[in-house]
Amino acid sequence: MKNLIKRLLKEQEERYDTLEMLRNYEGNNKVLQDLARELRVIGKLSNTKIETAVKQFKKEFYEPTVLSQLQFNLPTQKLIFELGTKTYKDLIRTNKKLLLSNLSRVKVSKPERGWLNRNVSDLRFFKKHIKDTNQLFDFEDRDTPSTISDEIKHLLKLLVQRDFWGFIEGNEWSILNRINTNYTNWNKLIAKRDKENMLGTGSVIEKVNNYFMERPIEEIHDLSEFNSEEKQKIKTLVPNLSYADEDVINILQEAESPDSDYDFNKMKGRIQKTTEKGENAENDFITWLKFNGIPDSDIRNFSSYGNLVDITFQCDLMVKLKGVWTPIQVKSKKAEYSKLLSYGLGGLLVYPAPKKLKCGKWVYFNGKSLPKSFDEDFLNLQCG
Repeated sequence: MKNLIKRLLKEQEERYDTLEMLRNYEGNNKVLQDLARELRVIGKLSNTKIETAVKQFKKEFYEPTVLSQLQFNLPTQKLIFELGTKTYKDLIRTNKKLLLSNLSRVKVSKPERGWLNRNVSDLRFFKKHIKDTNQLFDFEDRDTPSTISDEIKHLLKLLVQRDFWGFIEGNEWSILNRINTNYTNWNKLIAKRDKENMLGTGSVIEKVNNYFMERPIEEIHDLSEFNSEEKQKIKTLVPNLSYADEDVINILQEAESPDSDYDFNKMKGRIQKTTEKGENAENDFITWLKFNGIPDSDIRNFSSYGNLVDITFQCDLMVKLKGVWTPIQVKSKKAEYSKLLSYGLGGLLVYPAPKKLKCGKWVYFNGKSLPKSFDEDFLNLQCG
């Protein structure tokens, strides 16, 4: 009940701010001008129109920034994925995590034993039910290419040694560990720095590089609360930070108080929204399998947060189809590339069927032929 009241008060506060901003609006946005005029005349607005106002205020806020140039820009997206992943790894594995050591809501720590045990079990199951081609692949944090089996052995060794770090929230592996490649979130944080004229006047690529570029910590992080000895120790252990580091650190620190956790909730919400589409597709697919007679015992789901089979091999689940355990990656929309398929394990890429398809609800692609009806070929649905 306490959390519900807090949420309602927060919504009222945001609603009040939006209406107040409309009453005082003097900008050139036609939609906001019309809403402001209606508010002054009638004295109120519907929830739908208030939501429209919020979207327009956000659009106006980001308009002079680099945000529009970041969206749908594949070369820039690839760069942000690369630099965002480095930022995430540095925050959880290097001395930078010391700046997050006093947090309680989200900690940088090792996951609980239950998480470790689940990953050990899933990796062993995956290894047992695939046929390794002995082909070499590049895996994250490995100096040299290795086979699928060798990578699994490497991960199992790290799990036994408990050599895993990440964002832990409520003693569970947090969805925030997906921040590394969450393009939407990095876009907004980059745009806010650009709004403050902190990224220079160069190209989009130059601004992105400036955002992730490390600078002396005293230029980025406020050290005024520390005495001289403490400052020197911090500067020795963490000599450099980027704006990306600082933004995540500040957001996590502010999340400690319910009065200052707005940006944290927005960041987490952006990651959840991106993740939900994939999760919903996976859940719908599993529900469909069961509806069509596939028992729970023939489905092994790897989609929990931080699951190493999913993260490393892009395998969402394995399903026993025609007597064979088959690795499957589920997409929320049509796709022709799958990291899972690139490993040559006989896996399938599955996605919802287009409406014009006459047979079933799901389509599969195996990388060797055109997409076909999953339901007809594996669930024995009869198509006329």
